[in-house]
Amino acid sequence: MSRLNAALRASRSQATAAEQKLRAALTRAGVVLPSLCVDVTGPVTGVTLVELGRASAETAEALADLILEGVNARHGRAC
Repeated sequence: MSRLNAALRASRSQATAAEQKLRAALTRAGVVLPSLCVDVTGPVTGVTLVELGRASAETAEALADLILEGVNARHGRAC
């Protein structure tokens, strides 16, 4: 396997793991991003992105609330 193929495989593996972790966390919180998936690897950058997709306003608000709760908890603030 070439160095390029190894790097591309590693990038895809990292993106897949991140997508699965994010999906599991959101599922546990009761939030669903219907279009969440691993995107294609960029031909120029060689980086595989996680596509968050589109969400309803309600889902976006729920996600924002979760993020704010996490940030506040990390910094020891009340919600």
